[in-house]
Amino acid sequence: MKKLIFFCLSILLIIFIGNEFCYINITKSLPLGIYRTIKSPPTYGSCVVFKLPEDNPMAELAIRRGYAKEDQPFLKRVAYLEGDSYNLPETEEFDSRGRKMEPFKPSSGYVAKGMIVVRGDSSTSFDSRYFGPIYAKNIEAIVKPLLTW
Repeated sequence: MKKLIFFCLSILLIIFIGNEFCYINITKSLPLGIYRTIKSPPTYGSCVVFKLPEDNPMAELAIRRGYAKEDQPFLKRVAYLEGDSYNLPETEEFDSRGRKMEPFKPSSGYVAKGMIVVRGDSSTSFDSRYFGPIYAKNIEAIVKPLLTW
């Protein structure tokens, strides 16, 4: 019962504060929970909040298939930074509803200047394996878990 009360109070606090300081993750990409923003540059393994640019072909697919709502940010971990040699793991051939998924190509190479590669913790995460590297300038926040469940 105490956990439920704490959870409800935490949600109310976030609603009143807004997402300037906190983000709620309700996807399987990273542990479910509340994440707080920190002042830090992106590093390996750090959690980043970002939006796919409209010119990314997978942005429209993400909205159409319900992976994200319009203007909804993604929360993923940094896997590779600019200049790194990357090799993306194999992807799922189909999404959870049996729809064909196309992996990002090339699946290996070097991360271009101003870009990063992101991954979710789940093997079914919609991440750089599908939409490719993202622009570091599209990162809205770096976050750390505050409360996960």
